Amino acid sequence: MLQYRGELRVVHRDAGIRVYAPAPKRPRAIGAVQRADALLSALLALYAPVPAATLRYLAWMVGGRGLGADERARALKRFAKDARVATVEVDGVRYLYPADEAPERADVDDRVRALAPFDPIAWDRDRFEHLWGWGYRFEAYTPAAKRVYGYYALPLAWRDRVVGWVNAMPSPRGLTFDVGYANGTPRDRAFRRALDEELASLEGFGR
Repeated sequence: MLQYRGELRVVHRDAGIRVYAPAPKRPRAIGAVQRADALLSALLALYAPVPAATLRYLAWMVGGRGLGADERARALKRFAKDARVATVEVDGVRYLYPADEAPERADVDDRVRALAPFDPIAWDRDRFEHLWGWGYRFEAYTPAAKRVYGYYALPLAWRDRVVGWVNAMPSPRGLTFDVGYANGTPRDRAFRRALDEELASLEGFGR
């Protein structure tokens, strides 16, 4: 496995036996505090804006098991007070995001985007429901009779909202699409044009 991961190199063979080069020197391990800070920074950059509770859970899942519960809580509290981190409370939920970002000034275009079920926008189902007002679910493993959105529904993002979902299904003529909306079809003509463009892109990808 070290060879496949590129950490050891075969330099020659001796009578058919692989001879490896010396392993490169490993960087000195950093302390638990520095490791927690680096981990939280990486997660925040990937998933912001992220609820504080979700960030704590993520840190524990992907690398915080070496820290006790009290240490993890202190690490998050310390991180949230750092000048690199901004916080905002929405409906009683505390969100964290990088301080050098300005969500209120984010550019919004007219494109429609079909998101993967585990896209950073969609993967946290609680945050999704809080921000967009409806509860998207991934139903590939749900019995067909109990599905609400479809086997592999892709959330549809438009402007600063996630307005619905689309399922793409193969047919003799190519892909067919079943589109659903959380709160009715957007009336803006720009949405219809942008949706047609996104579905055409999906159809081209499926060929």
